[in-house]
Amino acid sequence: MKRSILAVTAAVLFSGAAHADFHSFNPLVITVSGTTGTVTGNISDVYNSVAPYDMFFCTVSATYTGKSLLCSANTDVYNISCQSTNPNLIDVASTIQQDSFVTLTYNASLGGPQPPQCLSISVQHGSKVPPK
Repeated sequence: MKRSILAVTAAVLFSGAAHADFHSFNPLVITVSGTTGTVTGNISDVYNSVAPYDMFFCTVSATYTGKSLLCSANTDVYNISCQSTNPNLIDVASTIQQDSFVTLTYNASLGGPQPPQCLSISVQHGSKVPPK
């Protein structure tokens, strides 16, 4: 009898904790495959990283000629930047907050007169990401 009460008590205590306590840790990751690079990470995890080189930001700027986007990311292995004037990318990048999970893809081909172009950006918000 004692064992079954303990088993039921343990099941009740631990069954809710697995769902209510779901959190993620996503530090900055930069990968390059062919001519495309990808940057992923939680902004708060990058901010709180113990890695001294980790940095990830996007800047949206406006002048009288239009808007532009510049994103940069840095780890101990990679240092990348990309830019875009695509209004869809600028709109999505404008939603980045301190607890956002961001995925950015860019043209990683090196050389040539043009800097790398940002190809896509995804910004996710949710309860699994801790605030900064």
